[in-house]
Amino acid sequence: HSRGGSISEGEDRVREINLEWIAGFNKTFGNINVNTFVGGNKMQRSNERISADGTNFNVPFFAAINNAAVRNFGYGFSQQGVNSLFASAEVSYKGFLYLTGTARTDWFSILDDDIQNEVFYPSIGTSFVFSEAFDELPTWLSFGKLRATAAQVGAVGGLGPYATMINYSLGQTHTGRPTGSFAFSGVPNLGLVPALSTEFEFGLDLRFMDNRIGLDLTYYNQTTTNDILSQTISRSSGFPSTRVNVGKMQNRGIEVLLTGTPVVGAFTWDVALNMAKNNNEVVNLVGNAQELLGDEPRTQTVRVKHIVGQPYNMLTGLVQKRDPDGNLVFDGVSGAPINSKAFEILGNAIPDWTGGLTNSFTYKNFNLSALIDFKIGGDLYAGTDVRMTQAGFHKQTIAGREGQEPMTVSGVRESSPGVFEPFSMTLTPQQANNYWNQLGNRAQENFIYDASFAKLRQITFGYTFPRALLSKTPVQTLMLSFVARNLAILYRNTDNIDPEASYQNGNSQGLDYFGLPPTRTYGFNLRATF
Repeated sequence: HSRGGSISEGEDRVREINLEWIAGFNKTFGNINVNTFVGGNKMQRSNERISADGTNFNVPFFAAINNAAVRNFGYGFSQQGVNSLFASAEVSYKGFLYLTGTARTDWFSILDDDIQNEVFYPSIGTSFVFSEAFDELPTWLSFGKLRATAAQVGAVGGLGPYATMINYSLGQTHTGRPTGSFAFSGVPNLGLVPALSTEFEFGLDLRFMDNRIGLDLTYYNQTTTNDILSQTISRSSGFPSTRVNVGKMQNRGIEVLLTGTPVVGAFTWDVALNMAKNNNEVVNLVGNAQELLGDEPRTQTVRVKHIVGQPYNMLTGLVQKRDPDGNLVFDGVSGAPINSKAFEILGNAIPDWTGGLTNSFTYKNFNLSALIDFKIGGDLYAGTDVRMTQAGFHKQTIAGREGQEPMTVSGVRESSPGVFEPFSMTLTPQQANNYWNQLGNRAQENFIYDASFAKLRQITFGYTFPRALLSKTPVQTLMLSFVARNLAILYRNTDNIDPEASYQNGNSQGLDYFGLPPTRTYGFNLRATF
């Protein structure tokens, strides 16, 4: 911030052009219907940014760039493209048995074509609507379908333009000549190739009592190879990170959707519950490495690691040392905790279950819906609580203060290397202050929380105007809705922070460090169709 005032303006221009062609046919041969097509697509996307800023206003409080004593401008441009060929064929028999196959090849401009910039991925799937195939089914079964799919998907993740190339940007001039600098924060990896995911999926879709109750079950088994992630590297290289293709990762899980309509009539009530559980494992990493380093918060005592044989996104950190019997080890002079020499596993940021519950009510032209979403399991490291504890702002630091009950720590002390003896000490207020400060440095397991939550995520209340009011207008339907989001946290295990707090939005989740809580918003939507 500038005490003399500052202003900045920017404009982003994003342009995407898709050129696509498709040729196909749809024909019925007796009881068999064939629907097939082939096609291609050429996508070009450009991003252009123009910016200007100024500092130290000549005329105070007159916010204009031309009023600034120091002015700068910036310009950035990037472009990327994807060329694609694809095909699909579906064969159906009597409207209850379907067989579908697809194939697609993508060529990515952001990858090196001398190494590998293309990926081919096919799929094949079948579905059997047994409620249409058999006549003698129970009357309470309205619909039944079995499905199975084997598919591959190729992608480059969040890789942006020029991520595999050394590129530069021009800066300010020096002695009349422009200076240049690297236009990237991490070392470009010229050897990146597309990621490929292979998935097998099986599903069952059932509906009962004239479609008033529905159950949709899905099981999947997905293996991803060459996924593109950011890896922390030694800062002695001059860069903090690089992009790498990790070896192999496996995801297995189930998804459940239960729907129902308890009340039908002038007043209708619909309810839907969805839940998903995913089991993840890092099978192997690039170059037979045993772990891949992720990010760390500013405490620098915790780091996300992707470890072979463990789930993705493990939280690791310094913990308080224990003797062979599991007793906590303290400093024999100050009573402060003694930390482990190496980072140990603290938890995993990935939840056991995720889901949501939606209730929708309709009465005449009015409708009301409410969404509650939830997460069960998963761990969160609260860097906020670490700093608040060290500064004496956390309520737990009241213990041992002057005027409070004395604080006693008990465990063992290490009298000599590998030799432990019982230890107990009542701390003075100064020693208690040091204890809480060192706890934040040396015992991160005290700041790991269960990140489970339930939130009232959204409420929508709307009114659909009668068709009679619109009969003399070109408007076919008109709806006005009031929408409110992030209304309340119904359940959580974190006292001081939002359970969804995150230090960043990349591949290292479960880290909090003074994250801002979500904003509660209110608004109106007006939707019209013509």
